[in-house]
Amino acid sequence: MSEDSKTLLFLAIAFVSTILAFAVSREAPEKKAVDEVGKPLVAIENPLDVTRMKIIQFDSNEGRAKPFEVAKVEGRFSIPSHENYPADESDHLVRAVTGVNNKIILSSVTDQSGNHHDFGVLDPANDQLGKGAEGVGTRVTLSDGDGADLADFIIGKKIGAADGQYYVRQAGNDQVYTVNLTPEDLSTKFEDWIERDLLKLNPLDLETVSINDYSVVTQQQPVLGSDGLQVVTIVQGVDMQSDIKLQYDQENLDWKIKQLLAFKDGTPEEKKLNEDEELNKQRLDEMKLALDDLKIVDVHRKPEGLGNSLAEFIRDNPQAVKSLEEHGFFFRTVQSPSGEKQNVLLSNNGEVSVGMANGVEYALRFGNVAGTEKIIEESEPTAGEVATVASGGGTVLRNLMVITRVNEALLEVPDYREVPQENLPEPTTGEATEIDRAQPPAQANSAEGNPALQNGVGESSGK
Repeated sequence: MSEDSKTLLFLAIAFVSTILAFAVSREAPEKKAVDEVGKPLVAIENPLDVTRMKIIQFDSNEGRAKPFEVAKVEGRFSIPSHENYPADESDHLVRAVTGVNNKIILSSVTDQSGNHHDFGVLDPANDQLGKGAEGVGTRVTLSDGDGADLADFIIGKKIGAADGQYYVRQAGNDQVYTVNLTPEDLSTKFEDWIERDLLKLNPLDLETVSINDYSVVTQQQPVLGSDGLQVVTIVQGVDMQSDIKLQYDQENLDWKIKQLLAFKDGTPEEKKLNEDEELNKQRLDEMKLALDDLKIVDVHRKPEGLGNSLAEFIRDNPQAVKSLEEHGFFFRTVQSPSGEKQNVLLSNNGEVSVGMANGVEYALRFGNVAGTEKIIEESEPTAGEVATVASGGGTVLRNLMVITRVNEALLEVPDYREVPQENLPEPTTGEATEIDRAQPPAQANSAEGNPALQNGVGESSGK
């Protein structure tokens, strides 16, 4: 082939390539931000397909991301970020998805990552952020049962004058949009996702209340161990104040004292009300309502093995014992009435036992104060918002260990009546009773072949 022919061939190939490239570009034009306006930010066909929601916010004071998750674990919705505690409502997750699903992109704002700070859409999962970081958004990831992400976006600041409009961008994309959202159900407050009623008791079924008022006397002592010198908590004793057992009369709506012990220098002394003294019914009724109003704010899983041998638990779980002590729960070795030494679990601020008419008894052990819950004067902040006003007061939070057990003494003993036996005639030779005719003689007194006797259910024949 001559040089001229080669040149013409190369020109022809170049021309065809240019035409092909032009045709392809006409079929798949470059995707631009303006083309996304009018389309939904999140488009999930069926909100029930979402089985996991992860919300990441950023704590600028601590300089770290704070993830919160709700997911279907082993067939039920729970909260992995809080010890897999059961989520009360699967409908809550559906509402959260619905609040952001099919919300239309209203406008395009910027595609410059340097402006993300201004619109509050910095990624909270970015490990380059530090203490005092500002302009950080809330990242929301919605996934299906196979772990595939159905949506992953960052909600930024709320647009001041616009009702319900926020700055938003897709995770991994610099483009910032404005979208009209309703993110109220995207709460990261643990108590918003659970059944907060701790005991779920009916005050009308309450029968007994026992108040064991004491506190644990401890002292910090240095101890030389395998890891060197350590400071440990030593239980020196128990400061007993009183032991009160109360009975509630549901019929007359009245309280009665079953037992009142007062302690002086550790010695109990039984007390009686004087003729001019009576129980403060108003305060006791308030206590009854307060028991019904106990609310969960957070949870910590009980250490494994705590319900078994306490001696083995103390020996094998030093870190768990230390954690319990930090929350206000201590172990002490005491001598039983038989003279044997045994370990008991004590709570730093006493115990209350509540007995119900159905036989259920709740043992409440009160540990250390866990902080306060501030009362927000304005509405609680949702994604993209910041609470600016809070009152100085609040509700005291306390660590509380709850044990549920059955107390047979609370159950009403049935009034048993003697059932008269049937007087069947004695069988005579050659005759058979109705029971004998029901099955072969060889099986009449045998469990084999007799389903009633096999199941432990029988009826006397009167003989």
